Amino acid sequence: MSRCAENLDLDLHIDLVKELFGRNMFEWSAMKKAFINYLNMFITVFGTYLVWICIHYAASHLYITYCVPGTILGFLMAPFVAIMPHCQALRWTIYYGGGSINAMWIIFGLWLSKYLKPITI
Repeated sequence: MSRCAENLDLDLHIDLVKELFGRNMFEWSAMKKAFINYLNMFITVFGTYLVWICIHYAASHLYITYCVPGTILGFLMAPFVAIMPHCQALRWTIYYGGGSINAMWIIFGLWLSKYLKPITI
């Protein structure tokens, strides 16, 4: 498909969307800006928690792999490996990452409860 035909095809799609939704370009631009603002707010607010979730997940799998392997030798070595600095760091990450995730759910639940309709008798 030529470049001109692609642009024509794109223009047809834009015209179709405008016709279907009855919006002019100014309204689309305002909607795009609002969406970007909400996306930036979401990333700012939940970005920290998303990072904690990723770190917690990675640390959990690394701890199993390097600190408590699932073999007889791993079982016998566990008391010696568990006190090594990398295993202590991974345990710290798992513990405080879990606490951060727990706090996130509590905050989300409280925020959501603000929008619940009160029960009246």
